[in-house]
Amino acid sequence: MSIVEFVWWSGSDEFLADLNGSFKPMIDYVSSADGCLRILSGLEAEPDERNFWMVVVWESHELHQAMMARPDYPTMVGRLKPFFRDGILKMNHVKFNRDTDTAFKAPVTAIAFITLKGNTTLKDLDKLLNFTQQLCDPEKGGHPPTAWGNTEEDEKQVLVISGWDSVEARQAVMANAANIAKFRETVLEGYKAVDVKSVHLKLRENFVRT
Repeated sequence: MSIVEFVWWSGSDEFLADLNGSFKPMIDYVSSADGCLRILSGLEAEPDERNFWMVVVWESHELHQAMMARPDYPTMVGRLKPFFRDGILKMNHVKFNRDTDTAFKAPVTAIAFITLKGNTTLKDLDKLLNFTQQLCDPEKGGHPPTAWGNTEEDEKQVLVISGWDSVEARQAVMANAANIAKFRETVLEGYKAVDVKSVHLKLRENFVRT
């Protein structure tokens, strides 16, 4: 089963001034690895335009781990460190419940970081997550389907991705969600069990294995 890797950091001024040149060595390195199916990258459109994201779709977790075990991998990562504004690199890995291509290829990709409270599980969020699927309506700027899954780093964190025409299109839909009578109870009950933080990305495809 494929796994999606998300890597992001706050880019230094030098890095942001020459994204293509600064990041190309990393694209070349990762794309040469067995099991790398697709690489996308781009900046956050909201909330912080200085945050740079790399998204890699891997054929399997094992092949991704094999790349990280290569003796030259630490050297490659080390070359990126001067480009971290705050010295911090963040990473998540997710096995999504369905295909992610449409969400990643949309003009804007929304990622909702959902932290489960207490004893809440992903299964408990079925109603809420299926509701988000219905909200991603092409007539309102959505690019369905949405997809979701627990992160490998923390089973209490769930990532939900969706594609949109624009940041404003998604914000308008989400702002009105609780006002839809037939879904009001689902929304209000669901959000009592979680904390949610969202980001919006503008990604472009750097590599796809043919």
